[in-house]
Amino acid sequence: MATLEQTQAVLTRNGAAFASGNLDAILANYADNAVMVRPGRTYRGHAELREMFSAVLANLGDLNSSITSLSVAEGIGLMTWTATSASGRVLQGVDTFVVAGDRIVAQTYCGGL
Repeated sequence: MATLEQTQAVLTRNGAAFASGNLDAILANYADNAVMVRPGRTYRGHAELREMFSAVLANLGDLNSSITSLSVAEGIGLMTWTATSASGRVLQGVDTFVVAGDRIVAQTYCGGL
């Protein structure tokens, strides 16, 4: 499991990558065998994560998001956020992250446009 400092660094790096819309930078934050659990589907590994994040980024034109809370412990992060985009509005998104070393190994997400 990651230290508190490693966990914070990974989540900060991942947030910056997501905000930039750089798909390769986003995927670089995930372990090769990372798992993303979303309502209705689970994504495993970089190929499936690439597919999912490509669709998410394509759907988020003019994204304006704001983190409403971030709680971090050793190897675990919980983030709540809101967002608006050309596609709609997220009143509350919730992500949990599990970090090992310097990569995300598991994530859950709930929210939607």
